[in-house]
Amino acid sequence: MPNGSTTFLPSLGCWGFFHGGLSGSERRDSTPFGQGSLPGNVRDEPVDVHVEGLEFPLQFFQVNLTSVVTGGRTQHVVVSVYPPIPVDAITGIGQRLTCAAGSAALSLVVEDRTGWARSCSLTPDHPPAVAAAIAYTKITGGWDESDPIVVLVDEHEFRVFARFDGKSWQLLVWD
Repeated sequence: MPNGSTTFLPSLGCWGFFHGGLSGSERRDSTPFGQGSLPGNVRDEPVDVHVEGLEFPLQFFQVNLTSVVTGGRTQHVVVSVYPPIPVDAITGIGQRLTCAAGSAALSLVVEDRTGWARSCSLTPDHPPAVAAAIAYTKITGGWDESDPIVVLVDEHEFRVFARFDGKSWQLLVWD
């Protein structure tokens, strides 16, 4: 992959939790597994998405990216699956979540600390966009102010620089 930079304009679609526990009538919101993709923007309220057979509740963020250069748009689902989730459970978790992500690129964050994250991308997509989506979840969901945020996507390292102009974020991704 050639070295270079890519710039994206991100927005948060929705966020919430994947879980396999309680039935729909016992939760305030439920989207059954297999019925299309994630729900639309529901303000800032978390969304509960039932995934049959999922043993662990997992937080997710739906991120929309627009390329500044091409105007192309992509949708991403970023899921946190780091400890205490057992490493040997991650493959099965990814298989269960693929349908819930619909047509969005699905990425599992398997390690996370301030200024750094390591992920596995489960659906083919442009790796710099995956890195941007993960960095955006760290900025907006984790208050990570590191500059840059380093994201490993399938062991390829990206540096994501974020700028806020008072209205919106812009993410510059270097590989």
